[in-house]
Amino acid sequence: MEKFENKINSIKQMIKRLGYGEQDPPVRQFFSVLSGISGESYFENMLAKILQKRPEVTGEHLSYLIYISLQYLTDFAYDEQTRKEKLQADLVAYSDKIIELCRTKYASTNVIERYAFLQIILGMLNKKCIVIDSGASIGIGLMALNSDKFSKIETGSELQQYIRKKAEISKAIGIDVQSPDLKWQSACYLPENRKNRIGLERDYKMLTDKGTKINLMQGSLLDMDKINLPQADIIWTSNVLYEIEGDVGQVMKNIRNLLKAGGIWINADYRHDDKAFATKENPYVAMVRVKEKWNTLLEVLEAPSDSVRAITPGKDFNIFKSACG
Repeated sequence: MEKFENKINSIKQMIKRLGYGEQDPPVRQFFSVLSGISGESYFENMLAKILQKRPEVTGEHLSYLIYISLQYLTDFAYDEQTRKEKLQADLVAYSDKIIELCRTKYASTNVIERYAFLQIILGMLNKKCIVIDSGASIGIGLMALNSDKFSKIETGSELQQYIRKKAEISKAIGIDVQSPDLKWQSACYLPENRKNRIGLERDYKMLTDKGTKINLMQGSLLDMDKINLPQADIIWTSNVLYEIEGDVGQVMKNIRNLLKAGGIWINADYRHDDKAFATKENPYVAMVRVKEKWNTLLEVLEAPSDSVRAITPGKDFNIFKSACG
């Protein structure tokens, strides 16, 4: 455990900060109680075992993974007040399962509306495309393409023609480091968004039956060059680069190499990647790179936040539109 002593201490400090943060009260209280017992040897040993397999995980990510794991294993017992005695008992009883989940899982969201960016850009390209979603989770966003799931998003007249247009998709492939697990994705919704768990299950069942057909594969963005994938017209990522536990530069290289000539990478995220919250100066943006002009970043579309309730043309929309012919 000495090898990870500094990392363990930093994780414990993160847990303490989260106990005083701006989170939903049940989550804040959970971390406050967890902080009070984080010095116990069984908890420190648990962290050390996780870090043996996942040394690059951030303290904040791992803290939330512990909470999500307990939600997953206890059928959402931590939606409400956390009792110290119960938390201690659950950490001991579920220790091995928590370790395995925290070694292999990621905290992720399934915001279908973000894929409206992809729907619009597909409409602008006006050609058959092979689309790869890197970090696809359970694939629900890809399946939502060409469905009615974007109908309530506000767009101006300039974008309406594209968001309503049926995109021509020859192949839709989703890649994620985790195997599909609907219950885990439900557990990723914090108590303040618990109503979304029902919606996720409903949408997943509906889109699996009636949505765009996809091929979902398990694999890491760091190892995309080792997965048997076709050359793509579009590679899509959203809110994923900050979760990479390794060389982000290698991921970008893998993405570029996987694109066809003229292919594009669309990365949906906040304009300033060091500020993961919405402001007027930091909107949620569809950032596009063309394979042959990799160093040129085009902001094609933007939304006030990553919940994507409204979309407007980005500052480089007309440049991209002209390039689409």
